[in-house]
Amino acid sequence: AEANLQRGLRTPNILVGGGGRRIDADDAYTFLVDLALPIPLWDRREGAIRAADAQVRASELSRARVRNEVSALIAARISALARARSRLSRTETELIPTLVKALENMRSAYSIGRTSYADLLEVTRTLIELRHDANNTRRTIIEEQVEIERLAGRTIEEMMTHE
Repeated sequence: AEANLQRGLRTPNILVGGGGRRIDADDAYTFLVDLALPIPLWDRREGAIRAADAQVRASELSRARVRNEVSALIAARISALARARSRLSRTETELIPTLVKALENMRSAYSIGRTSYADLLEVTRTLIELRHDANNTRRTIIEEQVEIERLAGRTIEEMMTHE
């Protein structure tokens, strides 16, 4: 807008006016014409136009830089989301079932006196910690999804259908 304004200001604003006037001393009416021209007549405004054009280019470059930064942030968040999903999947499909089986074996061994109660508690504690870590990973997944949506300005579902 500034560049267009400066281009528009290159041509001078010429003011023309007119009107009637009565002169009592001569008992006459006169007609007055007024013409106003700015000096210099043509101002090319080259400096202001170049400055406005440079400002437009700078804002376009700034917009592109910000767009690239946001794209990089989104890509990093998507990578973190994929890692968290992979970790949760491994925990739920491999580690937790293995520990549940180990806990069952430990309970059987404890009931027949082959292991101590401390060993049984240790396996139980490990399973509880693993489930706690899985819940933290779920929270991390949700946080990453929210951050991706915040950075992109739309939901993940919208991004998947548009791209």
